[in-house]
Amino acid sequence: MNELGVKLRDERVRQGWGSGEFAASAKLDAKTFRDIEEGIHYPYAVELDAILSVLRRPLSWVDGAELPLVMSRYAQVGTQNPSLIEYTLETVVRDIHNLMDREIVSGVARPRFDMPRTHNEAAHLANLIRRRAGIGLREPLMQLSQLCERLGLWEFAVEVDGSPGQTPGLMMEVTGPGENNSLGIAVIDSSKFSFHQRFVLAHELCHWLIGDDYEGGPVSPDELDTDKDRDEPLEIEEACSSFAAHLLLPDQALSGFKTTKHKLGEVEAALKIAKTYGMGWRSTIGLLKSAGQLSAEDAERLLAKKSADEEIIRTRVVLEPNRVSSELLRQLHDAVDAGTLSPLEAQSYGYGVQFADADR
Repeated sequence: MNELGVKLRDERVRQGWGSGEFAASAKLDAKTFRDIEEGIHYPYAVELDAILSVLRRPLSWVDGAELPLVMSRYAQVGTQNPSLIEYTLETVVRDIHNLMDREIVSGVARPRFDMPRTHNEAAHLANLIRRRAGIGLREPLMQLSQLCERLGLWEFAVEVDGSPGQTPGLMMEVTGPGENNSLGIAVIDSSKFSFHQRFVLAHELCHWLIGDDYEGGPVSPDELDTDKDRDEPLEIEEACSSFAAHLLLPDQALSGFKTTKHKLGEVEAALKIAKTYGMGWRSTIGLLKSAGQLSAEDAERLLAKKSADEEIIRTRVVLEPNRVSSELLRQLHDAVDAGTLSPLEAQSYGYGVQFADADR
């Protein structure tokens, strides 16, 4: 009997389930379930999901036991072994799916927009999202996570060791029972600078808006390809990076650059924009160039200022390294208040966040 089998058996017995009764409730063959508990058969993902659903436990409860992973999905991004980002995404997606099946967590009608195919179209979509959210086109977007949650994209963050080749973020859709009940789950590498994390989250928001079921392509944080003209066709990753840059820093916010430049100088004027809007240096310079505020030669010269990102980060609020969606925590809190989850269960699904049992 392996570690997972012992853990499952002990919890089943603790909850008062007989083996056959439990297998029937989980819609598993009785022999298959016995083999799982005895360590003869390691459960497939769908079997483990069914078992945890009956036990009312999240995937994270399995603790240190080895977990089956959907390796076919990782093959899409050429990954042989799952990274911490991929592992975290797998864990969170299963937990949210479990909660949605139990009608503890609910989603939204997923937004559907056409994929932007040029920088101009990406800027148009970014401006549309801002206007629909009541955010001005010159206003810094400092509450990006809240905007994403209003649109059904929940952000989680985990600190990665910074190994080469690690993707800075991934997104996947989860659907619950009924219609108009979808959520996007985005997992972001929080070891990056805060403006990198914001850029990656905005990039994942683009994939959520245009209908990607799973976004696993390579993302270069804070990278905007401005070598292409505003109306030149873009690949999907380029388009989503353009959307991210324009969402965080619209063209309209750049219109006063030349006036500020005469007062402060070119470098300080660009730094002021980057600091105000929470942008990285490369994207700020790229957008100024794209908007016609900088020549290609001036942009190339400014990009050589290697210390700019460090200057920007000193003025920004440092994001917490391990973050859980605030909307998930709110819905878990509501479930505790309603008596459908115990505070201990909610804490487990909330990845350690404690929920008071004040109402009972």
